[in-house]
Amino acid sequence: MLRSPVEIDLRRLQFVSEHAVEIVRYPLECADDLPQPNALIALHRTTERSNPRERYHADLQRDKRGVSFALTEMFGHLSAPLERLAEEVHWRRDALGKPFVVFEGAVAEWAEGVGIEAQHLHVSNTHDGNRQLLLAVYAPHVVGIGVDIVHLPRLSRLSQDRTEKALVQPYLETEELESLRLRIAAHFSLMESASKACGTGLKVGLGMGKPSSLPMQSLGARRLSPITELLIEGQALERLEALGANRTFGAWEAQGDYLTSVVLLIRK
Repeated sequence: MLRSPVEIDLRRLQFVSEHAVEIVRYPLECADDLPQPNALIALHRTTERSNPRERYHADLQRDKRGVSFALTEMFGHLSAPLERLAEEVHWRRDALGKPFVVFEGAVAEWAEGVGIEAQHLHVSNTHDGNRQLLLAVYAPHVVGIGVDIVHLPRLSRLSQDRTEKALVQPYLETEELESLRLRIAAHFSLMESASKACGTGLKVGLGMGKPSSLPMQSLGARRLSPITELLIEGQALERLEALGANRTFGAWEAQGDYLTSVVLLIRK
């Protein structure tokens, strides 16, 4: 389960004080298994914007701020130029849509001086409901990371269809039904995180996904508990081989209205 979030010391982050957002760091149960340093930053996301373009640009701006907060969390002790992070750390995407970070100016000079290479800083973002997460991991042996969040009440509303009411609900107790929904949500969330770690995204059919996205049939979870074991085959396995990854790590946690999953691709 996710433990209570710990607030970041906002006094060190005055350069973004004009943005009225809730910033917290989520210490995951699986944090000990993630390479250090790492940071999972949560930002409060307003859902009041009705225009999809406005929501997209608002989410993008929060992602950029999340990168700055993550770098402060991870490298502030190395005298990082905190006042320059917001302007000289840039969020980019490659041809397949995978996000990456570029350093410029004083931040690039600082990173070179302390031996930090932008190519080893991996980032992934996700949003659902009123929560937006950004995961950052710095590790030379990691080739990809993915994070996904699911607003569980949204799935509960979607699942109230005639098929479930006719075929599932009559045969399951309420607790069993909720457990089933949770496991289905975890399975699909891990698929999404794994596709992000591969840098391709997920092709879910009905025209959703890019031509380069991985099909759902190539990604999954062989086991959800007590240890998460990912299922990687077909095109996804070919993608891992192209990235040079020979080990995967997956984990998921749920608390309250949200479920979060994390996937790492590792080269050993």
